[in-house]
Amino acid sequence: MVLRLAQTFAALISALAATASAEPRDAADPLAPRWGADAATLDQALPGLRRADPPVAFGAGLSAPRALQATTAYGGLWRAWFQVDGEDRLVQILLDRRRAALRPGDGARTLRALSAAHGPPLRLCRDAVRAGGVQTEALWLTETARITLGAINADPRPSAHEVTRAQGLSALRSGKVDKALRLRRALPPPGAERRARPRRLLLRLTDPARPDLAGLCPPVPIAKPRPAAAAP
Repeated sequence: MVLRLAQTFAALISALAATASAEPRDAADPLAPRWGADAATLDQALPGLRRADPPVAFGAGLSAPRALQATTAYGGLWRAWFQVDGEDRLVQILLDRRRAALRPGDGARTLRALSAAHGPPLRLCRDAVRAGGVQTEALWLTETARITLGAINADPRPSAHEVTRAQGLSALRSGKVDKALRLRRALPPPGAERRARPRRLLLRLTDPARPDLAGLCPPVPIAKPRPAAAAP
């Protein structure tokens, strides 16, 4: 059983590594940053876009005149909304997965895929939402986008069960069988919060020049890249 778990874990790591290596996006990718593009430019770049007539209204003065019914990112299938500001210029791409399309643990899987691609999140923020739920948001910054993952009614951070299981598999791979068996005996139950599907997952790719569109986590300035060291 422990060996099968180790093999499963190794397969998951390989899948995440493949996702991370595929993240650099070319010009034909729907999630490539095109900040400031108008609807006509988006139509020309992405012939598969669906026209929303009238545009779907969102908060913060944003609307989405274009959408994709399905696009793959960070190991999951999402619906994508291309959100423009009052000047009809693209400022944000909203990826949405609702409960009917989610499985237990999808929040944690998406968090791991994002962390594999961009490193650990800079911030994790929590707040209450309607009907007594909780929203957790993780924040990453890249040179071309601010990325936030929001999970409603499910915490995407690893649970005690997942942490202990990962420690046991690490001990097993290192040949520390006694420690692996001890951790396995101490493995906490998954818990209802891990079995429950999140109500919704939201992944936002935002123009870094628009800090006013920050979500739960306060806006963070993007540090300028360090100059390359001079050759000796």
